[in-house]
Amino acid sequence: MRTNSDRSVFIKILDEVPFVSYAAKKSGIARATIYRWKKNNPEFREQLEMSLDSGRDQLIDVAEMALIEKIKSRDITAIKFFLQHNSERYRQVRNRKEDPQNKSDYEKYIDESLHGLSDEALDRQIRELEEDEDRMKNKNNDSKPD
Repeated sequence: MRTNSDRSVFIKILDEVPFVSYAAKKSGIARATIYRWKKNNPEFREQLEMSLDSGRDQLIDVAEMALIEKIKSRDITAIKFFLQHNSERYRQVRNRKEDPQNKSDYEKYIDESLHGLSDEALDRQIRELEEDEDRMKNKNNDSKPD
């Protein structure tokens, strides 16, 4: 019979890696058992959801930091990705219907836009990213329970 200790082990793993299958396997608990607990135990269900949210937030932080590192190293793909998802100027181009003929024009537009940026402008953007990253870390630290 499974105990609260088993649930705690599962939740602790889930906090680190927000995938039920992985946490179940690592804790030695069948996924069916996890889903039965979730269905029948409101307290466990709440812990599970909180752990999934917390774990996802941690992975998002890791992914964002990795993206920032790529941008700092002038990785053009990372720069394009960031601009297309965070700047209205580049977002409009991204959302344009693309076909094979437009794709080269689209890529040219992005490359020309980025190529035109001076090192100072790129450095300024990187500093802003670092400041955003610091604010995000502070916000996450402030919102986590002690």
